Amino acid sequence: MSWEDKRRKLEEGELVLAVGGLEEGEDIWLHEPGQGQLSMEQAMTDGKEWLENFCLPHLGVTGFDMGECKVSCYLWTFRDVEVGSVEANGACSYWTFTAMGGGMEAELLLSAQSGQVLYASVSCGVPVASQDAKEMKVFLEDYVASFGLEGKGEAVQEPGLIYKAVGDGELSAVIRPFRVVSSKVNPDTNTLEHMETFNIRIYLARNFTT
Repeated sequence: MSWEDKRRKLEEGELVLAVGGLEEGEDIWLHEPGQGQLSMEQAMTDGKEWLENFCLPHLGVTGFDMGECKVSCYLWTFRDVEVGSVEANGACSYWTFTAMGGGMEAELLLSAQSGQVLYASVSCGVPVASQDAKEMKVFLEDYVASFGLEGKGEAVQEPGLIYKAVGDGELSAVIRPFRVVSSKVNPDTNTLEHMETFNIRIYLARNFTT
C-alpha cells in the first residue's frame, strides 16, 4: 500500500477550507490530537514516507536514508479561523513535520485529518538528478493526483514556477524550483569552496495568481 492510499483523502471542499486556513490564518494555537486526527507517530511516518517514496524519487535522489535525519512534529491550528471546534473540523488543523540530515532539509505541512501534504519546502545538498521543467511538471502532475484531483488544462510555466488549476477551479497546485549557490573558505586549504543546493516548494493554493 502506497503512502497516499493509507486513509481517506480530504474532499475538495475540505481541501479548499484547509488551504484557505493556511493562507488567511495568523495566530497559531498548539493542541493535542482530537478525534479522527493523526497521532504524532502517524504524522512522522507519513512525513518520512512522503519524502522517501514520493518527493525525493521525483528529484532523482535514490537510496536516501531517513534514518540519518533528525525529525520533529507539532500539531496546531489558527485561533482566528472560524471553523468550529478542532474535533468537529480537522480540515484546518495541521501537523508541521521537519527533517534535517544527510544533506537534506525539509518542512512539510500535513493535514491533521488525512496526512496529505498541503505544503512542502525541501532543500537538497545531495546530488539531484531531476531538475528540468519537464520533470518538474511530472512531479506537479503526480502531486495533484495524490489528492485524487483532476488537473484542468496544461500546466503553465512562468519564470521561477509551474502551476496548474485543479478540481472545480478554486485550487491550483504550484511548484517553485530554484538553486542556491553558497561559498565559504575552507580553513584547512584556505581556498574558496562553492556548494550548490537544489530547493523546491510544492503546495496547493486557493485562487492562485502570479
